[in-house]
Amino acid sequence: MLFFMWPCPHVWLLPHGPEAGPLFETAAMAHPRATGTMASTMVAFSLDPRAIPAVLRPSSLAALPLAHPRPRVAPPHRPHPSPCLPSWCRGRCLLSDPCPMWRRHVPLPGHGECGGGSVTTLLWIDSAIGRVSATRSSSTLVATTSTGYILEWTLNITKQELQLKSGFMLQGQDVPRSIRTQIDESSGVGIATASFNSEDITLFVVGAEVGGMFLCSTTREVPTGVTFAGIGLKKCVTSVLAPHTGRVITAECSPHHRNAILSAASDNEIRLYSLLQPNRPVSVIYSEQNISCAHWSLSRPLVVAVGLTTGQVVLYDFGQKNCEPFLTLPAAEKPSPITTTAFNKKNMALIAVGDQLGRVSLWQLPNSAVSPTSTELSTLFTLLGNLTE
Repeated sequence: MLFFMWPCPHVWLLPHGPEAGPLFETAAMAHPRATGTMASTMVAFSLDPRAIPAVLRPSSLAALPLAHPRPRVAPPHRPHPSPCLPSWCRGRCLLSDPCPMWRRHVPLPGHGECGGGSVTTLLWIDSAIGRVSATRSSSTLVATTSTGYILEWTLNITKQELQLKSGFMLQGQDVPRSIRTQIDESSGVGIATASFNSEDITLFVVGAEVGGMFLCSTTREVPTGVTFAGIGLKKCVTSVLAPHTGRVITAECSPHHRNAILSAASDNEIRLYSLLQPNRPVSVIYSEQNISCAHWSLSRPLVVAVGLTTGQVVLYDFGQKNCEPFLTLPAAEKPSPITTTAFNKKNMALIAVGDQLGRVSLWQLPNSAVSPTSTELSTLFTLLGNLTE
């Protein structure tokens, strides 16, 4: 199952879709509104060529859609996307069902206000840690905002509403002085990206718009003195990682090791951090081209896929000493900056790539980019545990 939107900041290869299918390239169309602005189009379809796509056309620009990770039963040869939660640029989340009866888009009453600023990250927590139990559905949603809020919502399917459970805040006093410029200590600091730990649901990493990298915990109980929607926001930062000198684009916990953190920023550095050594990265790759996104490989512990503004996607291996990409996916005939990449959890040889023109390409990677070497995981352990100079 492939789920994407136009404009194309995000794309998913949902794990409960077909294991394989024909490779293709497609584009969604934009729909001008009466006011002259652009409305979003979200498309969900199967890799099976016989499947009928499900198209969502929200009434306003959706900045960040998020598919629910739990599979649903579908008729044969029909796409079966899960309920979707788009977030609007104005800081509001609206729960939607892409295709009841597999034909139409029905907004549900569930919505959540996120404090005015734009929503920058949406995460189903159970999805983030890679497990959905039979007794507990993925009903906890975390949203981060450009105002520094980290809000935890509970999705009540029966009442069709989002209920604010708790909240945290990234403040100016949390930012290292080396990059703290004209930021009041008590004011919120814009969060650009966030990710939960693969093994400990209480730990998460945050990347800030000012370049800061922060390890955070949901177990902290220290108040910030700021209240939102009747709930006191708490501090969450437990330690500060070595900051970037530009806006953080990606801060992502490794799916292979609880202590490994990937980051990429507008300073064109791709970093590997160890939580055992947060004051400096254990490995740094510098890109000669501007970086637009970066994500961990789901099958190779040391490999990351990096999208470039030139329209290419390159794969790096932190285990290689030359810091050169070992695989390059070429740009389209009309190049456009890559906005996102997504690996398929079920068929890890597939990677979907979206760009600013709304095009989505699906690539099948060679075995060398998918199959880990016999020493790859041990090399990662060595990098993360090497505390000597």
